[in-house]
Amino acid sequence: MTTTRNLILEHLRQGKAITGLVAFELFRTLSLPQHIAALRGYGNDIDTEICKAPSGKTYARYTLKKQRRTK
Repeated sequence: MTTTRNLILEHLRQGKAITGLVAFELFRTLSLPQHIAALRGYGNDIDTEICKAPSGKTYARYTLKKQRRTK
């Protein structure tokens, strides 16, 4: 897994959401959807919420689903 993907996954594991703008500001990446797809391919359960900005533009907001603890 690439360093950027590790950083994105750690951000999500901290309970924080991520959008394309946040990913660019924090990690200087413009390919957040590709990173999210790869993280899902590694078995991470990531939700996508489609949001609408006040300007009317839509964007995706990603969050990591809560992991159930097994005993």
